[in-house]
Amino acid sequence: MRIALPLRFPEPHLSTPSTRRCSRADNVGDNVGDVAGMGADLFESYAGAVIATATLAPKLAMSRMNPSLSLDDQVRDFNMIMSAGVALPLWLDGFGIIASLIGIAYIRNAKLDDHTSLETLLSVIGKGVWIASAITAVFTAICVGILFNGSIAWPLFGCVIVGLVAGIIIAKFTEYCTAYEFAPVLDIADASEYGPAPVLIKVRWLEDQLWVLANP
Repeated sequence: MRIALPLRFPEPHLSTPSTRRCSRADNVGDNVGDVAGMGADLFESYAGAVIATATLAPKLAMSRMNPSLSLDDQVRDFNMIMSAGVALPLWLDGFGIIASLIGIAYIRNAKLDDHTSLETLLSVIGKGVWIASAITAVFTAICVGILFNGSIAWPLFGCVIVGLVAGIIIAKFTEYCTAYEFAPVLDIADASEYGPAPVLIKVRWLEDQLWVLANP
């Protein structure tokens, strides 16, 4: 039989060399795991989206070919549309960075204090996302208007808007499922009062419900 006794060790102070070394190592681990790892993952997704969109430019140019034109005119139109199709995701990413910086500036300059609730923090972040999305939509309209004519520009604009709306819906759904002020997390917290088994059952039940929704 093993008996666990509560032991009270003194809290290490930052003035000791060993504690300082451990603190530095912990900060290095946080930067490598969180900043570098997450940044690399986001960059891969970002670059992959640009490349995947650019590879669709020849298909877009082929779908807009007019057989009644001469061969030279068809080649000219193909090159123009394909070049614009390759440039569009690069333009959108560049302007998207500017829109993101504006949204970040809004969040950083929001009037908050030490007693601000999590609900208020999430609301400020949500407003920043909405501001960045609205600015991105404006920049998208400008980009497609410059690069394409009207018959191609507005369908492409609609595709970007659908992507923005889908991203916001995913973010809100994720927030609802993970923030501790909403029903899913509160339900799991209530189940934890009776031990770990009800928590596992509740999480498994939620996974089954998501599987049913994803595979009707």
